[in-house]
Amino acid sequence: MRKYIWYALGEILLVMIGILLALQVNNWNETRKDRDQETYYLEKLVDEMEGIRIETDYMLDFAALQQKHAQMVLDAIQSNSITDTLSSGDLLIAIQHSGWAPHPNFVSTVWDELNSTANLSLIQDKRISDSAGAIYANIDRIMSREDEFKDYNLEYRDAAYQTISPDIRFDIIELLKPEEVLRPYVDAPEAEPVLKELRKRQEVTRILTDIVITRRITTLFMEELKADVNEMLSLLK
Repeated sequence: MRKYIWYALGEILLVMIGILLALQVNNWNETRKDRDQETYYLEKLVDEMEGIRIETDYMLDFAALQQKHAQMVLDAIQSNSITDTLSSGDLLIAIQHSGWAPHPNFVSTVWDELNSTANLSLIQDKRISDSAGAIYANIDRIMSREDEFKDYNLEYRDAAYQTISPDIRFDIIELLKPEEVLRPYVDAPEAEPVLKELRKRQEVTRILTDIVITRRITTLFMEELKADVNEMLSLLK
């Protein structure tokens, strides 16, 4: 009986050791899978952050050019004359470009997936998840302001674009990208008749002032976003 008891205890001990080893191996496998998934998401976050940085640079260039153009038109309206350093072509381009609205494409696919699948807990470095959360919240704030901007941007178009003939507008489209002037507007018609019409529309001055102010704010937000993205990329790399 004593030998049987020791034999049974030995069997039980072996079974327990086997179970513990199996559990440990399973834990190792799960941990390895988690770390593999974490690596995958971190690599995808790098790609997403670099895309955000590209869009941020685009918005900074757009905001700078549109602020310059809106201020140029505003000054010309308020001074009742075109300065010697400003050509009719430059002014006509500025009048049209002041009414353009940007279309930034801030992608948040990885961040959305992390949140929707509860995989955000896979990210061990909480600085990364906290920074990412702040970045995407900042993007939401920026896009909300851009949506508001489009309202009075459309109001400007309704008022200002009626003063420019379709032919001129088609010519200008060939010379412009959203964030840069590709070529000067040579052989442009006189801009003074267009300015004369704009001066009759009192709302144009108000809207142009709003555009200048909004683009200054956009620049501040975008510079802050770019700094946060650069810091995030330094954490990820």
